[in-house]
Amino acid sequence: MKLSKTDVVWPDWPAPTQVVAFSTTRLGGVSTGDYQQLNLGLHVGDNQAHVATNRARLQHFVGEDTPLVWLHQVHGDAIADAATNVGMGSGMGSVTDSEMGAAATDRIEADACVCAQPNLACVVMTADCLPVLLCNAKGTQVAALHCGWRGLYQGLIGKTRRNYFSDEPVIAWLGPAIGPQSYEVDDAFYQRFVALDAGYASAFYANRSGHYWCDLYAIARYQLHAQGIASVYGGGFDTLSDSRFFSYRQQTNAEKTRGETGGDTGRTETGRMATVIFIQNEGLGKARKG
Repeated sequence: MKLSKTDVVWPDWPAPTQVVAFSTTRLGGVSTGDYQQLNLGLHVGDNQAHVATNRARLQHFVGEDTPLVWLHQVHGDAIADAATNVGMGSGMGSVTDSEMGAAATDRIEADACVCAQPNLACVVMTADCLPVLLCNAKGTQVAALHCGWRGLYQGLIGKTRRNYFSDEPVIAWLGPAIGPQSYEVDDAFYQRFVALDAGYASAFYANRSGHYWCDLYAIARYQLHAQGIASVYGGGFDTLSDSRFFSYRQQTNAEKTRGETGGDTGRTETGRMATVIFIQNEGLGKARKG
């Protein structure tokens, strides 16, 4: 079997035709249990051979001539240039079972990937955190950002915009993340953001005493607009409630329920989706919505 075009989420945004972007879902892979089907994370406790097969399917879907550049994400604000890091990420396509082992990892420590070179694919992995894609209007520069709350708090969006896109027009797409109706935070979390910028208050909605619902999409839009990026698309997903997606928080809730009923309370983990963007040379690569 192989990954099909109906297994992924395609951005509805006016990117130039040479820019290809999408987010994977659970569909199209071989992983089992809490990781089924298309888990792409090496670090989450899944069978490494299954992850290797899943990554090989994604590589085939994108095109063998368009290497996937994988990151070791640490919830920071470091940015990697795909053109100078290609080959460091672990696609694992040529790794044998005996060589693989549990130590297989992605070696580029960063939470954003940028690229101006055709046929190199920027990849970020998420399972509730917000994937943000950026593209200039000419389609000559792209970026994929892993924006959990820490990345948003540290200004990863603004740093990427300022350092790699200058003052040129940029469009953005917000991919599958936990929705505001599912992401509950405490008062200390809320105060941390409003102390940084009072404008963030509009991204929080009071819930039970001392707790708020947090809208990661609203925080990202606020930051994008502050950087002069008015063309923002996507959002509206909820990885916790939508069974198409992996959700760390949903799995955490499931493990808590298992513990309350005497079930397995081992290490909470789940799979990871990938959000991918690249510039496609005519005649090269394969992944395209139409």
